[in-house]
Amino acid sequence: MKNISIIICFIIAVALANAQENDSRNLQILVEGGILAGAEVNQNTGNFKRAPTLRAGLLYPVHKHISVGGGVGIEWYDEETLFPIYADLRLYKKSEGRTPFFATHAGYAPGWHEAYRKLDNYELEGGWRLGFDYGWHLAVQDQLAVQLSLGLHFQQLRIDVDTGFSDDYTESITYVLLGFKTGILF
Repeated sequence: MKNISIIICFIIAVALANAQENDSRNLQILVEGGILAGAEVNQNTGNFKRAPTLRAGLLYPVHKHISVGGGVGIEWYDEETLFPIYADLRLYKKSEGRTPFFATHAGYAPGWHEAYRKLDNYELEGGWRLGFDYGWHLAVQDQLAVQLSLGLHFQQLRIDVDTGFSDDYTESITYVLLGFKTGILF
């Protein structure tokens, strides 16, 4: 967890430092909301999962077709809540106007589980995440755009179980989710 946080902070710091040196490119803020829906694919369970999601991040245009950045978010599942910290890479077909884009994001999502908070021997540790989105960037004004995207997201979670004996164990859970998001970029 510490390593990914340090890497993401480094990426954001470099982007901010470069943004101060070059006035022709602006640091952008992206606020996205949407829904994630899919399945927990662990030991053939196939449990359905859905979650509203809200994310906020900073993007820095390193090229007229490429933006990099990072951000934080929150995802509310039925029982668990995750707090993703991620790095983001976006590729745009055109540099302005209405254009399709491809985005990929990777990071770590710590979280907590409603039922596990009441039990001393269970702890949700969170886990790595990876996502890919395809969408449309719709410019509204010079420094304002709406982004609509559909994507595939993978979330790995780890649950540590302390049995009180020497045979403690860790359970690994994987979510495979489709996501639909709407965002405002300014």
